[in-house]
Amino acid sequence: MIVKIVLVVLVLIVVYLVFWKYDVSIEKFINYLPISQTIKCFNNNENLISFTDDMNSIFDKYKIETGELELSTKFRDESVNANRLVAFIPCTYVNENPDLLNDCFKINKIPEELQETLEEKIDENNPSKTQVLFGIDLDEMSRRVYLNYVKKNKIHLVGFNIEKESIAKKIYTEMKKEEFKKELRNLIDDELTYELILRIFPEETWKIIGAKEDENVKKYKYSSFYINMLYEYKVNYYNDRLKELLKKIYKGNPTLIDKWYDCFKKNNITWISIGRDRDDKLFLTIYCVYTRERRAFVDKEKIALFNKELKKIKSLL
Repeated sequence: MIVKIVLVVLVLIVVYLVFWKYDVSIEKFINYLPISQTIKCFNNNENLISFTDDMNSIFDKYKIETGELELSTKFRDESVNANRLVAFIPCTYVNENPDLLNDCFKINKIPEELQETLEEKIDENNPSKTQVLFGIDLDEMSRRVYLNYVKKNKIHLVGFNIEKESIAKKIYTEMKKEEFKKELRNLIDDELTYELILRIFPEETWKIIGAKEDENVKKYKYSSFYINMLYEYKVNYYNDRLKELLKKIYKGNPTLIDKWYDCFKKNNITWISIGRDRDDKLFLTIYCVYTRERRAFVDKEKIALFNKELKKIKSLL
């Protein structure tokens, strides 16, 4: 009995020393540890981990308890790009902390002329309904900054893609379901792939849908289409169906998809996007968002069935 007590005390001392040495508060630990674990598992990109740490330090410095970190993976025929991260900062914290934006601009190397544009936009909108987002894509060697706001009960998202000396504007627009499905089908231009996407992510589970206009992609009015999931489901919930879709898009060694799946399987999918890049290559992006709150798991099939039955009932009224 005494030996067990001694062992417990030693374990507690070790945990305390680790937390003290690395300044790991409970909030900080919970917020970004899952992201770091996933990055280390898939490709251990030190620059991405460093950026994750930098943005999380901003959250902790300014006590941004409702901040989010979004880790995404873009699948194309020749690549699996998991070196993409975006930090979400609610603008209520910007108003309360005059130095917050400057710290973010500095870390993300945002050009001065763009800083002015963003500050003006932030001032024009209700802080409680506005977020400013900072991100990187290491494979594409680009930095991103976005402004997400609500006006007249409609969500607006404007983004800027920064590559070396060029800045490309991106506008995201909500769409009605029928228009969305028609435009998405035309963009994919492959019925089997389109049907597979709708089987894995059925429309009964969509919350917000929209499209993006990108100055870098001239061929299409909408270069990509976005789906925000009504509920969040872990990657491993989609099992082999998701792997089938990813291997249909990525034409390289299929074992890379298996590795991605194993590393990301415990992450919640919050958004997906389907589009074409400037080389007219089809891509699919999966977004996993982390907050300081536990994310939900819901039975997708039951939700879809419930929504279908609800529609039948409404049709009889």
